[in-house]
Amino acid sequence: IQGTLHPRKGEDGQPYGMGFDLSLPDEWNGRFAFQGGGGIDGFLAPAVGMLTGTGPTPLERGFATAASDGGHRDNGKPGEGGNFGFDQQARKDYAYNALDTTILNSKKAVEKYYGKPISKSYFFGCSNGGRQGMLLSQRFPKHFDGIVAGAPGFHLIELHFASISRGIAMQPYAPVESGQVRLDKAIDAADLKLVGNAVLKQCDAQDGVTDGIVSNTQACHFDVDTLACKSGASTECLTPAKLAVVKAAVAPVTTSKGQVLYPEMAFDTGIGESFWKASRFPASLPLVAKPQNVAFFQPPAPELDPFTFNMDEALARTKDMRAWANADSTDLSAFEKAGGKLLLYHGISDQIMTAKDTVQYYEALAKREGGFNNAAEHTRLFLVPGMLHCAMGPGTDDFDLVKTITEWVEGGKAPERIVAKNEKLWPGRTRPLCPYPTYAHYKGNGDPEKAENFECRTPAKK
Repeated sequence: IQGTLHPRKGEDGQPYGMGFDLSLPDEWNGRFAFQGGGGIDGFLAPAVGMLTGTGPTPLERGFATAASDGGHRDNGKPGEGGNFGFDQQARKDYAYNALDTTILNSKKAVEKYYGKPISKSYFFGCSNGGRQGMLLSQRFPKHFDGIVAGAPGFHLIELHFASISRGIAMQPYAPVESGQVRLDKAIDAADLKLVGNAVLKQCDAQDGVTDGIVSNTQACHFDVDTLACKSGASTECLTPAKLAVVKAAVAPVTTSKGQVLYPEMAFDTGIGESFWKASRFPASLPLVAKPQNVAFFQPPAPELDPFTFNMDEALARTKDMRAWANADSTDLSAFEKAGGKLLLYHGISDQIMTAKDTVQYYEALAKREGGFNNAAEHTRLFLVPGMLHCAMGPGTDDFDLVKTITEWVEGGKAPERIVAKNEKLWPGRTRPLCPYPTYAHYKGNGDPEKAENFECRTPAKK
C-alpha cells in the first residue's frame, strides 16, 4: 500500500505530504517493523524493514513493514534536495513529525488489515535512520519494543558543520580548476592508504592476533605525525601539505571559543578505502553543502558560500532545527520503563559520522544510569572495526541484527556478542562484535579465524 498523509500546499507553493509505503505479507508473524530513512530523506524506498543490513529482511521473515519519505519528495535536481527547507512545516516533518505520524497510522492499518493487534514492534535504521531510532527512544518511548540504530547522525546539524569546517581547513591545499576548489585532488588515494596501513602496523596486534583488524580501538593511539617526511617527498611518508590535509579531514569542529561541537574521526584501517576518500573530499563542497544550508538554516541559505562559513552565526541560524532534529538526550527512563531495548552499532572507519560521537553518547548515558552495567540493561553499543558508513570496508560487516534484537526483546537474551563475518574479504572468518566498552581479544589458542576463540575483554585502563 502506498499513500500520502496530510497532503497540502507549502509556503513555497510546492506540494507536500507524508508519503508512506506499507507491506503486508500473507503469512504475517504478528510483528511490525518500521524502516528508517537516509540522508535528508525525500524518497520513498520499498518497505522491506531495513535499508541497510544483511540476511533476510524483516519482510522476508514475515514482519509487516512500513517506510516514510520524511514528509517531502526530492525533485531530483543536483543541489536542490533540501528545498523543503523553504517550508517550516516540512522542516518539522523531516525532523520528527512525519516519523511519528506515519508510524502510528501504519500500525493502525496493519491491525485493521489483519484484524488483530501487533505483538511486537521494531525499528531498523542507519545514518539518518539511526538518528530517527535514537529520537524515537527519547521522544516516543512507547512506539517500539526494540530499536536498532546504526551509525546515528544524532547531532545532525553539527555533523553538517563538521563537513564544512573540514573543507575550509583543506581548502589551502586543494587546486582550483575553472574557479572551483577541488578538495578531491587535495590528496591522493595512495597517501590515505599509507595512513591506513600505518594504523594497522601499529595497532593490529593489540587484540592478540595480527589479522588485518584493529579490534582494541581504545588502545590504538595513532599519531599521524609519525608519517611526516623527514627529508623530501616520498611514497612512504607525507609532505607537510598532505599531513595538514589528513589532519583537517579528521579534525573535530569547534566554535570560535574552542568549544567542541562535533568530535574527531578515528584513525582506522578504512581510511585507505576509496569510499572514505570520496566522502571526505568532495569535488564541489558548495554543491554538497547547499541542500543542508537550505534545509537546516533559518532563513534558508541557498547562496551561502561554505568557504566563508562562520560557525557562531551558523549556530544562531540553526537553533530551531537543532532543537527539532537532534537526538542527544540521555534520558531514556520512559523507554526503559516501557521495556524498550535499544541496540546501537557504528563502524570505527565510518567516513561520514564519527563513531566517537556515538561512544561519547553511550558513555554519557552510562554515567547518567550509574554505570555501563545499568545502561546495558536496555541499551548496548557495538563497534565494528574497519567498517565504513553502515557497511563495507575492511571489517566484518555481515551480522544479523533482526535476530539479535528480537531475541533480546522477546526472549530476554541480551546480546553478549554478535557474530560477524565478511566472506568477500575473509572467507570462512568469523569475529565477535562486543558490547562497549569491551572488545574482541584472541584467547591465544584455537583457530584465530573462528569467533569462539575470542573473548570480549575490558580494555586496560589508561
